[in-house]
Amino acid sequence: MNNTRSLVSSGEGVIGHHSHHFLRLVVTLCYLAVGLSVIPVPVMVRQGFHADEKMLGLVMGIYAFTAIPARIFTGIAMRRFGYRSGLIAAALLLSASSLVCAWSDSVNGMLFGRILLGVGTGAMMAVATAWMVELPAMQSQMGKAIGSVGTINYAVLALSAPLATLICHAWGAQQTLFIAALFPLLALLIIPKLATVPVGPCERNWQRATNRVLLASIVPGLALLLSGIGYAGIVSFGLEIGVSRHLSAGASLVLVFGITMVAARVLFGNLTHRFSGSVAIMVVFALEAAGLLLLAYSQSNAGLWTGAVAIGLAMSFIYPMLGIRVSHIAGSYRGSALSVFGAFINAGIGAGSIMIGFLSAHWTLAAALKMAALSVLGGCLLAALLPVLELFCERYFSEQVG
Repeated sequence: MNNTRSLVSSGEGVIGHHSHHFLRLVVTLCYLAVGLSVIPVPVMVRQGFHADEKMLGLVMGIYAFTAIPARIFTGIAMRRFGYRSGLIAAALLLSASSLVCAWSDSVNGMLFGRILLGVGTGAMMAVATAWMVELPAMQSQMGKAIGSVGTINYAVLALSAPLATLICHAWGAQQTLFIAALFPLLALLIIPKLATVPVGPCERNWQRATNRVLLASIVPGLALLLSGIGYAGIVSFGLEIGVSRHLSAGASLVLVFGITMVAARVLFGNLTHRFSGSVAIMVVFALEAAGLLLLAYSQSNAGLWTGAVAIGLAMSFIYPMLGIRVSHIAGSYRGSALSVFGAFINAGIGAGSIMIGFLSAHWTLAAALKMAALSVLGGCLLAALLPVLELFCERYFSEQVG
């Protein structure tokens, strides 16, 4: 009995001491429920339920919309209930969402499952990002801490797409979703042993706290929203792009995009500390728009792959660059501000999926991608407003203190 207790205590100590690594493992396990759904859900919607592109876009994109209130609500609630409870609830929701989708016999059932997926994803992203930023080991690496959760998500997305394809071919779409439901449950074995961190001081003046969170997150968040359109183009319609040109690259666009995202974050993640100014942010938005234009115009596999690489490179920097600006403005409320800010990427993914699906149904997929590229360029205008926003916030809060 004593030996058993010492082993358990030792295990808890190892996990607690290396919580930044084990938190990444938790995020990986949770996000597999999202990544492994990329292939079976479209298969069930198109082949099983015989839905069109508009309905496919809605099913694939709706989870991003429900993740928005989930991230915002969790960003507020975690200050009261703590990070641990929020992450446990998120893991349970992610598992439940995969089971609902697997058992669905109609588009409506699939929509409900994807709504649950969005709530679980939003809560998981909000808590994991705030927890990662507050861990002592990550205090001196703010840009990397902000981007690390997203890096894991894209790595999982890149690897789970071909994995889900193999499982679907071997056992079918429904069984793939059953398998996806298991991974968030494994995360529940780790979450209770992660190190406890403070959630920051509570401001007595709630209006002042709310103003600071909103001012820090809204403008950068709108820019982040526009960047999510490129993600939607790749993940929701990558396969359709290849099919429409009779090219084989469509099936591998998600993989190329995800690998590019991860490689760029790992190799050049530290550059976000040095290059997070407005001009640098405008450049990466222009790069993402160029990638979407390549997807719209290219008639070769190489052209489509290049477009996926361009979008992956741009998105690898956009989130941490903007996140650093959010964190600087929000101060001790950076956890809540980053939660609100992060919700905008879900809005962009959802809006992008629905927009591209709607436009492609009425015009062509190429025309929809061109409009998506034009929309992404709006991020350049918002990036130009950031210095003005930071100056305003500095004066506003210094006057309130005085």
